[in-house]
Amino acid sequence: MAQMHNLRRRLASINSTGKISQGMKLISTTKLKTAQDRVFAARPFARLIAQLMGDLALQCQKVHPFFQQQEGRRALFLFTADRGLCGNFNHQLVALAQDYLGRAEAEVDLVAVGTEGARALARAGLPIHTTLLDYTSHPSFNRARQLASLVEGAYLGGQWQRVDLVYAKFYTVLHQKPRIFQLLPIPDSVGEPEQLVGDWLFEPDPETVLAHLAQRYLESELYRALLETQVGEHGARVQAMDTASGNARELAAKLTREYNRQRQGAITTELAEITAGAARGEQELGGKDGGER
Repeated sequence: MAQMHNLRRRLASINSTGKISQGMKLISTTKLKTAQDRVFAARPFARLIAQLMGDLALQCQKVHPFFQQQEGRRALFLFTADRGLCGNFNHQLVALAQDYLGRAEAEVDLVAVGTEGARALARAGLPIHTTLLDYTSHPSFNRARQLASLVEGAYLGGQWQRVDLVYAKFYTVLHQKPRIFQLLPIPDSVGEPEQLVGDWLFEPDPETVLAHLAQRYLESELYRALLETQVGEHGARVQAMDTASGNARELAAKLTREYNRQRQGAITTELAEITAGAARGEQELGGKDGGER
């Protein structure tokens, strides 16, 4: 009976966990569609700005600071989710960041954008330069501007000579691929420029227009990293919770069969005991009747 009681308790716990995981899956599925639309809308904007910068760079007489290649201290922005329960989504991003640190030839300042990344880096004993929370859970262009302001100030001030981003690019619900993206200095091939044909007039001058576009490029790429992380988190959570719900159903079915088997065995044992008791009673009763005769 004690074993059957434990089985009932485990079965109730697993069924409860399965309902929770199914509910989390439904919530993330609902949020995934909105986040997915925002990512797909942001990608063409970032590509167009990169293309325009590539075209303008050919017309400028002097190189913009964001394009200047320098050697020195680096910054690595690690974008992760603010919550767990999304499979190995955060683990893969942290592992890629650690691999980057192992291969880096210069000193690197770590900027953790997301609670899970900050916790993982702290557990690994890695020093964190800056921790930014609640950015990937609620991405907005204003938050991207705050990140861009942080990057621009440190880069133009000479604190950082290169800035890289680690985030997961979203492809499908089943596929979010971690990537390392060089934000600054802007690579020469970022926009795959082509030589402009004909006479072009710029108002104001090409250098001013390029400076404005470079700022927008910085903001749009950081905004895209926030959006990609958010949609990747929801996609990974949908997959993880679907797997968890399936495992809960399988385990519940297995425990139900085990409980029914033990219950049937207990009933059979009780029936055997009752039958044996009745037979003994009849025998005792028969012996008493024979003695009286």
